[in-house]
Amino acid sequence: MLAMTGGPQPLMYPQPIKNDATLYVGNLNPLVSDEMLFHEFAPFGNILSLRVMKNIYTSESRGFGFVTYTDMAAAQRAQKELNARMVYKRELRVHFKKNTKNLNREANFII
Repeated sequence: MLAMTGGPQPLMYPQPIKNDATLYVGNLNPLVSDEMLFHEFAPFGNILSLRVMKNIYTSESRGFGFVTYTDMAAAQRAQKELNARMVYKRELRVHFKKNTKNLNREANFII
């Protein structure tokens, strides 16, 4: 997990957490790490978890990640303040994660 010094730290829980306060963060610069993402999102509230998604074969960034806050108000503040903000020469896309469990699996589309 993240090994960071100073400031708030992500909370760790042993079981999976069902939380609507998860943000999708897109258009990330390929050089952005978990730690860099943490420092951008930490000022808005307590972070439960975060991850920059990486290619499993090359370990290169896939250009997006997820940030989960402990409460919805913090996630809403972060989404409002960080969506379309320039971070490491890229304009972030920050939206609430979509619940794919409610999608019709019979539909003919790709997620």
